[in-house]
Amino acid sequence: MDSFFNSNVAVQFLSIFVIGLLTRIVVYYGLTGLAYLFFWQSKNPTVQNMRLKTRFESQPKAEALWALPTLVIFSFSLALIFQLKSFTKLYFSIYELGLGYFVAIPIFLVFLHDAYFYFTHRLMHWEKFYKKVHYLHHRFKAPTPFAALAFHPLEAVVDGFFAPVVILLLPLHPFHVFLLFALMLVNNVYIHLGYEFKSLKFQQSKLGRIFFSPELHLRHHEGLKGNFGLYFTFWDHFFGTLVKRN
Repeated sequence: MDSFFNSNVAVQFLSIFVIGLLTRIVVYYGLTGLAYLFFWQSKNPTVQNMRLKTRFESQPKAEALWALPTLVIFSFSLALIFQLKSFTKLYFSIYELGLGYFVAIPIFLVFLHDAYFYFTHRLMHWEKFYKKVHYLHHRFKAPTPFAALAFHPLEAVVDGFFAPVVILLLPLHPFHVFLLFALMLVNNVYIHLGYEFKSLKFQQSKLGRIFFSPELHLRHHEGLKGNFGLYFTFWDHFFGTLVKRN
């Protein structure tokens, strides 16, 4: 053990972990802070008309605090993956596997992640997991952007398991890895926004009904037993767990 902590491997791991954690903190609190200021602190009537109605009070300070352990866990997993990079299938030329693969794999990852999230989210609503783990996230019944990663540490491990596994198993370009993390973060902030800026016409259209929305997730936080999706409503439709919009 002493030899590990005195080795270059340990120094490299800790360096990547610290740099990754600081970067995640800046990006996460920067993005969620800007979203909170633009929407929740705005006095603009147009912006406030987008606010979703709820009888519950928001808890932005508690949400921001509980997001920190998740950022630590996600940064640890990324540092671990870097140490295992020789076991991954990362490639660095966009033409190595063909331009078609380069373009198609991010689309596949989004659908795969949506399925992973749906089923693990339903698992978190199993009574034993809900009371001991997932209830922490549901304390925030009127979520703000800060709630995007406000999880129990065990839930953060489950949520964070997806990215390292696909990085280990699938041939990915570094751009795919960046895009995966960016989409995960931006979409999580979006569905916890508490505001809906898409027009009602679009929401009620065939295309609009495909995508998951802040309203669907807000109703989920309020206690409705449904709306387990992340990006799309496919799985909720298929399993009959979609709670219709008002």
